[in-house]
Amino acid sequence: MKKVLIVEDEETNAKILTFHLKSFFKEVDITNYKIDIAINGFEALGMHFNTHYDLILLDVKMPKCDGLKFLSLLRQNRDSLYQPYVSMVTAIGDKDYINFFKQKGANSYLIKPFDKDKIIKILEHAFKIKPSTISNEIKKEIVEEKLENLEITQEVQTIDNNTDTNEEDDDLFEFDFDFDDDFVTDDDTANVNEANKTHLKISAEEFLKDYDNLEYILEDIEDIDVILDNLIHTLDPDTLNDSFHHIEECLRKYSTFLNSLTSFEELATSISMLNLQIERTDFNEFDEKKMFYVIEIIRSILEDLQNWKEFVFVQQSAQDVFYINASILSNIIQLDNILKNK
Repeated sequence: MKKVLIVEDEETNAKILTFHLKSFFKEVDITNYKIDIAINGFEALGMHFNTHYDLILLDVKMPKCDGLKFLSLLRQNRDSLYQPYVSMVTAIGDKDYINFFKQKGANSYLIKPFDKDKIIKILEHAFKIKPSTISNEIKKEIVEEKLENLEITQEVQTIDNNTDTNEEDDDLFEFDFDFDDDFVTDDDTANVNEANKTHLKISAEEFLKDYDNLEYILEDIEDIDVILDNLIHTLDPDTLNDSFHHIEECLRKYSTFLNSLTSFEELATSISMLNLQIERTDFNEFDEKKMFYVIEIIRSILEDLQNWKEFVFVQQSAQDVFYINASILSNIIQLDNILKNK
């Protein structure tokens, strides 16, 4: 069975992708398939844990847990979760942004508004099959008729109005990522892997059974929830200078919080050291590319902290509470290397 998960909070976009998936499977004569839809990363992670999808079409911007955070969690849990082919769905085609997908572990990307030919390329590549030859005229008639039946508005009719491709688009589109990272050395990677191996996997439910004073423990970080959420959604080069004191406050409080938990002292120390490094760095000396990476890595660390709290302490659904070690330590190493080698 071919299993596909669409992670998209916009109903219209989910309908378009579903339509093209069904059309593709029909064209290649595949009848045994499953197409599911999740509206945020939290929901998607649980669905994938139970179903093990072959392909995930992952929207970048979503509420609660966005696509990049879902992707980070997915790739950091390679031992416990089946690794699918992941294509990022985004409205931004900036080269640095696309490269950041690569660092997070995506296999390809799809730009909105959707180009039908590129959707087909993703499916061909993910499932290693090609559809039978059908004339463009017949394809167009089929698409127009079915879209009318779906009553999709003019906004999404641009699917067939932008089918021209060029060599540059193909070069950017047809990529497979190997999880390498320009800012992380082999020694750094080994250290992260070693840190992650020092703990046995333990579920949130099992981990929390020894903490009777859970509400008291959470008090120290609950008062920064709003600040943290605002930083994640608004952090950019224009707001970075004004956000430093908030970033430092969030990192300091999470360091104290982690230090109060059994087996998280090392991570707490790493966050404290990173906070000191941020305080001592003059970001005005950074070029535009490095600023982009700095902001996205800081955002990723803050999202890691926010979502780890949600997975472990609120939903209590995490299958491995120590997944945060590899995820955050990897980002801390990247950011530390950038700040030291400006």
